[in-house]
Amino acid sequence: ALVGAIVVALTLRDLSPEVRRAVRLTEDEARTVEVPPGRTGLLFLLTRRAFWTHVLAMSFLYVLLATMNAYAQTMLVQQFGVSVRAASAMTMVFWLSNLALSLVFARFSDRTQRRKAFMVGGGVAATIFLGAFLALMGQGSGASSSMVIVLFVGIGVALAAIFGPWMASFSEHVEEVHPDIQGRAFGLNHLLNRTFILATVLFAPRVVEATGGWERWMTIAWVATALFTITAALVPGVTGRHSRTDADADAGAVTQPAS
Repeated sequence: ALVGAIVVALTLRDLSPEVRRAVRLTEDEARTVEVPPGRTGLLFLLTRRAFWTHVLAMSFLYVLLATMNAYAQTMLVQQFGVSVRAASAMTMVFWLSNLALSLVFARFSDRTQRRKAFMVGGGVAATIFLGAFLALMGQGSGASSSMVIVLFVGIGVALAAIFGPWMASFSEHVEEVHPDIQGRAFGLNHLLNRTFILATVLFAPRVVEATGGWERWMTIAWVATALFTITAALVPGVTGRHSRTDADADAGAVTQPAS
């Protein structure tokens, strides 16, 4: 966390003057977004498919993420018979690969202005790698530790392709509904996400205890990851207000002298 904070402090930059002017000029226009009579911005948001597909997709994904965050080391020790130290190292490799590639995919998504492709592609890849990991779990202590690490890295990289693009896509769709409800939209998303996380943390040990191993619970996580992919595929496209072409046109417009 300290290293990350230092990197952010050294690389953080202010908005360019052109972008700041564009923001000031478009702020009044953004506030003229019409909301149907009798509805607040929040109620209008709750009727939009884009909101619920984003929120449900990420909630499904948090079943796997919460499992990895809370129980990855325990699962490796109990299922594959590795030492606690080896399990910790394998788990660290998973998170480091996820963190490093998250930065890469997020930047690539911004440059290409593509969101849904990264979300769906990452979901498909995560489902495939997790399915291979499930097959490996059947070997128990006879499984290759190297193969476990390879699959952990594959899952981590696949998940890395999702987060930045999902955040950008969710924010863009909420802004299209109304620019003043970003905070409430993310708050509702976090509330539902945390409900799935709580359920995962509470029920995973019970399922493992009842079935005598982690295979049944990881099957549930695999199904949830597949549901993420399906739900992400249902996310509607952005209308185009956030496309690079439009942004460039706006930036060019504010730099043109008045005639």
